[in-house]
Amino acid sequence: MNSISEIIINSADRLLRHNDISGSKYLHPCYPTVVFYFGKKSQAYHAEIIKDVERSWGGNSQYVLFYSFVDSFSDFIVDMDGKEVSSDVLLSQLTRIMSAETCVYKEMNKIALFCYFDTTDAESAEEFERWYMKYNIIEKELSMPIQSTLVLFLNESLARRDLSGEIRAKILELYCSSEVRDSERHLYNTVFALSNHFRNGSYSQGFDVGHQSHVDYNLPADVILFANTVEDNMYITYKSKFVDKKVPAFTASYGLVGKPNREIMLLSLKIAMDSIMDSINASKNQFANPDDDLIRSLGIANGRISKADAFYTDIRQFLPDSGFLKYLPYTDEQHIEENCFGRNGKVTKECLIAFVKENHLKVVENEFERRRDAICNDIASGVRNGLSSIKFNSINLTSVKNDLKSMFKVNYDVLEQMPINQAVDLMVRVEIYKLYADVMCELIDQIKVEAEHSISSFNELNRNIQSDYSIGHSIIGGKNDRYEENAKRFFSDQGRIAELYSKFFKIGNSKEQLIEILLNEIKLLFDSDPIYHMAFLNVLALMFGNMPVGIPSFVAEKLTANIEERIEFFSKGVIFERVLELYFLNTDNNDDNMKELIKYLQDMDTAPRSEIRLFNSSNDDNIETIWFYELSEDNFVG
Repeated sequence: MNSISEIIINSADRLLRHNDISGSKYLHPCYPTVVFYFGKKSQAYHAEIIKDVERSWGGNSQYVLFYSFVDSFSDFIVDMDGKEVSSDVLLSQLTRIMSAETCVYKEMNKIALFCYFDTTDAESAEEFERWYMKYNIIEKELSMPIQSTLVLFLNESLARRDLSGEIRAKILELYCSSEVRDSERHLYNTVFALSNHFRNGSYSQGFDVGHQSHVDYNLPADVILFANTVEDNMYITYKSKFVDKKVPAFTASYGLVGKPNREIMLLSLKIAMDSIMDSINASKNQFANPDDDLIRSLGIANGRISKADAFYTDIRQFLPDSGFLKYLPYTDEQHIEENCFGRNGKVTKECLIAFVKENHLKVVENEFERRRDAICNDIASGVRNGLSSIKFNSINLTSVKNDLKSMFKVNYDVLEQMPINQAVDLMVRVEIYKLYADVMCELIDQIKVEAEHSISSFNELNRNIQSDYSIGHSIIGGKNDRYEENAKRFFSDQGRIAELYSKFFKIGNSKEQLIEILLNEIKLLFDSDPIYHMAFLNVLALMFGNMPVGIPSFVAEKLTANIEERIEFFSKGVIFERVLELYFLNTDNNDDNMKELIKYLQDMDTAPRSEIRLFNSSNDDNIETIWFYELSEDNFVG
C-alpha cells in the first residue's frame, strides 16, 4: 500500500470502530511479555501487531517490550527506534514492567517470549540457522525462565523454490538435532511455520513488495493474545496444546469476516477526492487575472506598496532631520526658491547625494535588516492567505517580477528639479520600495516552490487513493448503496466543498496536514449516520433484512469457507492433523444474533471436529478464526 493513503486507511478502524473497550473490559497478560523481530522484514509487522495487542490488552500493552536484531551476524539488540539496547538497559526495562507499583501480569516466574522471522531476510539455510540461534543471545540477556514461541513466515515464492526446500530441511534438522537441545525438541518451546504457499497450491502475495497479508490478518498478534491471556484460561489452553510438543512445528489457517472498514474508508475517500477534483476543474475557469490577484495579495494598489508606506511612516523618527540643510549652499531665504536638488548636487560635487546615502539610506537599510524576518513573514502570510496553491501555480511569475522591479525607479531628471527636502524624501521612499520589491521577488519564488509541493502532495494523495480504491469485492455482499449515497450527499454540499478546497490548497500544506484535513472531513461523514459505528452483525441485519439463511449461518459459512484449503503450508498428499479451532469474537455481546452465532459455531459440522475455544476479543467489528494444525516430519519433506 502507498505511504500516504496507508496512513489514512489505517485510521479506518479508529474512525469506524463500534465500541471502545472500557478499562474494566481489557484483557490481562499472564507472564511478562517480550517480543523480538529478527530482521528488517519482520520489523515491518510491528505496527499491525501492536495495534491488535492494544485492541485486546488496552493500556496493559504498554508493558510489552519490543526489540529486534537487524543483522544475522550481529549480537546487537536494538529498540524499535533503532537505538542499541545494552544488557543493563534491557534488564532495567524488564524490571520496570515487573515492578510491584505498575505490574499488570498475573505470574512472574517466567517470561513469555515471542520471536518473529520472515525468511525473506535469509539468503541461505545457513543464514536462517544464524537467525534461529538468536534465541541463545536472548536467553542469556533475559536471565530468567522463558516460555518461547517462534513464528516463522516462510517465503516460499517460486523464485525461492530451491532455497525454500533448504530452509525446510534446516528446520527439520534443528528439530531433530540433539546438539541443539534434546532430540525431537526445538530450541523454542513452540514453533509456528506459516507459508505463503497454501495447502491447495495457491500463493499469497503476503511476502511481495506492497503486500502484507499476514499483517492484515492480525494472525501474528493473535498468537501473542492466545498464548498469554489470563481470561478464560487461554494461556493454559495454549500451553496444553502447543508448548513442548514433539512435532517439528505447527501451522494454521485463518478466516476473517467483519465490517469492511478499509473498503468503507476507500469508498468515502474516493468520493471526497472526486468532488475536490471537480472543484479544481471548475475553479480554473474562474482565474481571470491571477497575476493581478498576486499583486493585490502583496498589498500593492495604484502603484503603491501599503506595507512599504507603513514602514516609512514607522522609521521617519530615525531619519536625520532637516537641520542639515543649513550647511548647504543656496538654502538661505534669498535663494531658497531657486534652489533644487540637482543644483546643490553639482555645486557640492555630489556630496549631497553621498550624505543622503550614508545617513538617510543607511538608516533605511539598517532598520529593514533589523525587521527583515517580520517583514518577510508579513508579506508571505498575505500571499499564502490570499491565494490558493492552484491559483498561485497559474501565475506568470516572470512577468510579475519584471513589473515589480520596473515599478519603482527614480526619474533623475525629475529628481534634479525637485526641492531638496522632497527629493531626499523621494530617495528614501524609492529605496524602501526597492528593498520591498527585491524581497517580494525572492519570496514569491520560495512560495512558488511551496505551492508546487502542496499540489504535488495532493496529486500523490489522490493517485494513491484512486489506485487503492477497488469496489470489485463489494462492501458487504454487494450492499454498498447506503455508504455510497451518504458520501455523495455529504460531499455534494457546495459550501462544504468550497471550505474543503480552501483548506486543501492553502499554500505550504504538507502531506501530514493534507491527511489531517481529509481525516477530519471523513470523521464528520462517519458521524453523520449511525450505520458507520454499528456492530458488524447489526449492519448485516440492517443491510440484508430478511435473508434466505439466518445471519449466524451466513457469517459462519463466510468465516470458514474453504478454510482447510487455506492452511498456510503446502505439503503434497500429507494429512494435516487439526489441533484446535479458535474463534475471536465479543462473547460479552448479549445480542440475539451473537448468541445464535456462538451456538452455531459450537454445533457446526467440521469433521473431524477438534476442540473449540472462544476468545473474548470484545470486538464487535470483526470475527476471526484460527484453525491450528500439527506439522509432521513428513510435511516438511513431502
